[in-house]
Amino acid sequence: MPSKAFIQARNHGKVAQQLIAVKLRNKGFIVTLTPDGYFPGWDAIVQKPGMTFRAEIKYDKSARNTGNVAIEPGSLEKSKASMLFYVVDEPGKVSCFMMLLQDALSFAQNWPIKRRGGEFGVDLALVPYETFKSQPFIKELN
Repeated sequence: MPSKAFIQARNHGKVAQQLIAVKLRNKGFIVTLTPDGYFPGWDAIVQKPGMTFRAEIKYDKSARNTGNVAIEPGSLEKSKASMLFYVVDEPGKVSCFMMLLQDALSFAQNWPIKRRGGEFGVDLALVPYETFKSQPFIKELN
């Protein structure tokens, strides 16, 4: 049986997925979210004429309290997506970012500050929010 923390994190993830889907649909994309209980290695298929990609969507709800964005390299290594979308809570607003998943993975693997965290005590790259959003490979999704 999944833990209460896992169920809560999954529900937060669904909120992030819906938020990203709306933003992308407003830009003319067709977004198909992965159905509950199906784990193909991505969270959404995103399409526009001549373009299709798989997307991984993460939600860092704790960033507003910690001042850090937590990136889990192990999770990104398992993903079959090419794009990564990050939803970050900050005081007074929610920000959405997009990047190539491979760029985020490389960045997280090389980040010098790692802590164990999350439900399963895995390594997390803890990146100060201002540093995270200033990376040249990260674009804010308005």
